[in-house]
Amino acid sequence: MKSLNKVLLTASLALTCLPAWAGHKEPGYDYAKVVSATPVYETVRYPVDEQVCWEEQVWRPEPHSVAPTVLGAIVGGFVGHQFGGGHGKTALTVAGVVI
Repeated sequence: MKSLNKVLLTASLALTCLPAWAGHKEPGYDYAKVVSATPVYETVRYPVDEQVCWEEQVWRPEPHSVAPTVLGAIVGGFVGHQFGGGHGKTALTVAGVVI
């Protein structure tokens, strides 16, 4: 008796699901002719942020280059080397490089 109830229950469930599948092909799109269209307009207000402009002084360091320093040391050493003699010449060359 229990197996008959299972068979009847299964059959009734299968038969109730059949109308849901009736007339359906594979999934896809359906197309129809548009007969009329009425536009719907709506006015919407959005809050607007206030913009405030001002001028501000900003300190920006110049890009640092060692080229002028090195060139100055070379020229100073060359000029200092032109004067003096012996240890004095060496001292003036070093002084020219430092200056």
